[in-house]
Amino acid sequence: MRSIVYWIAALFLMLFNGCSDVQGMLTFETDPLLPRVNEVKTIATMSSVGFEWKKIDDSRVTAFNVYRGYPGAGKRSLKQIATVGSRYATHFVDTRLKPDTEYLYSITTVALGRESLPGKPIRVKTAKAFEPVNFLKAYKVSPETVKLLWAPHAHPAVASYVIERRDNGGKWHFLAEVKG
Repeated sequence: MRSIVYWIAALFLMLFNGCSDVQGMLTFETDPLLPRVNEVKTIATMSSVGFEWKKIDDSRVTAFNVYRGYPGAGKRSLKQIATVGSRYATHFVDTRLKPDTEYLYSITTVALGRESLPGKPIRVKTAKAFEPVNFLKAYKVSPETVKLLWAPHAHPAVASYVIERRDNGGKWHFLAEVKG
């Protein structure tokens, strides 16, 4: 009885959410005859990594699975983080990563419940975090007002500054974002 309920739930998810969402929840059988994703270009920022690979022309391929882990832990540490649900896809971006951290990735092709062998392991290191603002001065101009002065950041990619306040050692609270 339980297995029937699971099949009905899976069918319901496929009908109303699309197959790509369900594919990410499935366990795939390995098929060594499916094409591998081996030539992958990467671009890393402080908190994300972008991937680009050549189009796979094999009509059996329906999606791509993306795996992430840490180099020191080896290939067994790789966990599936996404399913790119289009056979025509050639890009993927992994976000919310830690700055100055090395990651290990692998991308596989998917075809009707089967998955290719992993391609070449992809090692990527995210960029270092920006240095903090090197000069900041706070002036109390009235009982309810503080004036902040800071030196602009030297890095040209810094487009804005986030102002936060913490009262009596508590949590930091967002006050404003100053552009430029």
